[in-house]
Amino acid sequence: LRQLVGRIIRRGIEAGEFREIDAAVATRMLASLFGTNAMWCTKRKFFPHIHDKTDEQVFAEIADFYVNALRI
Repeated sequence: LRQLVGRIIRRGIEAGEFREIDAAVATRMLASLFGTNAMWCTKRKFFPHIHDKTDEQVFAEIADFYVNALRI
């Protein structure tokens, strides 16, 4: 999966859609975001700032954050 994501990021860089960034590092950062999201989903009571959000809302915010971090 990491190789697939890395290739997608490299294609985005080559197409000029993403800024120059180390694709391997960007892939690890994405994995970290999803790992943290999994923790939030299972321990909502410890994260009151997202307690009322659905999994879909949190995922959408993570995706928006990540894609915008890659953009030029």
